[in-house]
Amino acid sequence: PFSDGDPDSDFTVFKKAGEEFSVNAIAIGWQANQDKNDNNDVFDGGISPSANGNNNPTVQFFANESVKLTHQFQHPSGGSSGIFSASNVALSDEAGESTASFNDAKWSEVGVISLTATLNDGDYLGAGNVNGIVTNVGRFTPAYFDYSDVRPGELTGQCTNQTFVGELKADGTGALTYGGENPTMTLTAKNLDGNPTVNYRDDFARFGTVTATFDSLVHIDDSSISPPSLITLTGVNSVGAVEQKITNSLSDYGQFIYTAPDSDHFVYTRNDKSLVAPFSANIEYDVKTLVDMDGIGLESEASPVLSAISSATHQMLYGRITLDNAFGPETETLAMPIRHEFFNGTRFVTNTNIGDSCAQAVFPSTDFTLSPLPLGELDQDQLEESTEWRGGESALLIPPLNTTQGDIDVQLVVPIWLKFDWKGDGSDINPAATATFGRFRGNDRIINWRENR
Repeated sequence: PFSDGDPDSDFTVFKKAGEEFSVNAIAIGWQANQDKNDNNDVFDGGISPSANGNNNPTVQFFANESVKLTHQFQHPSGGSSGIFSASNVALSDEAGESTASFNDAKWSEVGVISLTATLNDGDYLGAGNVNGIVTNVGRFTPAYFDYSDVRPGELTGQCTNQTFVGELKADGTGALTYGGENPTMTLTAKNLDGNPTVNYRDDFARFGTVTATFDSLVHIDDSSISPPSLITLTGVNSVGAVEQKITNSLSDYGQFIYTAPDSDHFVYTRNDKSLVAPFSANIEYDVKTLVDMDGIGLESEASPVLSAISSATHQMLYGRITLDNAFGPETETLAMPIRHEFFNGTRFVTNTNIGDSCAQAVFPSTDFTLSPLPLGELDQDQLEESTEWRGGESALLIPPLNTTQGDIDVQLVVPIWLKFDWKGDGSDINPAATATFGRFRGNDRIINWRENR
């Protein structure tokens, strides 16, 4: 039997709520000082609950008597006494003792109870009732957890209104995360008959450590994407927290809220199949298992599906950064145009949302080609890093060479999700372009210029 209601001591599991168990009631003889009431030292004719009757002599010849079992609620404090049932059983004489074997006893709740065996008719040969009691029967646990009220989370990214396909954070985790609302579901502890166990609460709720496993992530097709089924994603689902649902009614106890953790993160796979128009992130994953510290889990057929979708203003974009050729006199600083672009479903266009509130750092590569070599005194330290995006545009500034003319082949080092298949060979690479010093750009409106003589 269970020792007490303190989870720091013996918190042994006995049975699930609603699960049948066996009890044997054996007729035993009297021994001195065992029929004293534990509370007031009054001799009441029944064995004291604290007395050990294991060494009492067994007696027989009570075969015509029928015995019944009743229960008394012990733990948790303030809980429900639940429903106890056990068929009345007639005593039978075997091997020198009278025994009543109950094989269908069950209790509907979580916690600890006492059991009292008495004569069904309340009297033995006019001498009154005969009773026996066993305390601390338990601990009873829920049979399983049911789920309901599944609510989707909200997805956002490093830039509130957009996340790029393939985008990662600086620590290498997916940039797509929950933004303000995490997926949740309600868990209700139930017995084998499918009824809530309201005593699964406080110390008797064993959600201190939760174990869970999840199925693979899937993207839910968006009709605006063609073909939508080719888009995939990966991510990390960690075990969330389970908290007791705040309630003012005993009948509502035994309910808990599971919340997916903030640490969950996701990234859409960047490949030729994800080169599509902007779309809303929409992910789902099945909860395969979720168990408490006693190993009690979801109902065997249960498979809750947690989900999260883009917030109203958030979209997934297939992006890239471009670097354009530039040319000008060797006596002036040359600005190589840089653009942040995304695919709109037809072509790449400038991503005007990239600016102070949504910056994406890019760096000049240390590996650049000079022609002729050397090209003046130009070196890596003289390339100025772009520090500002305005409406998705910026520039790489190259200082004047003054007395030298020539070309510089430059590439930008950009995040992997902003590279592109510039060569058409299936490999995404950094953007590159050529800066030419010693060539003057004419007026775009003049096709030909000739002096009159």
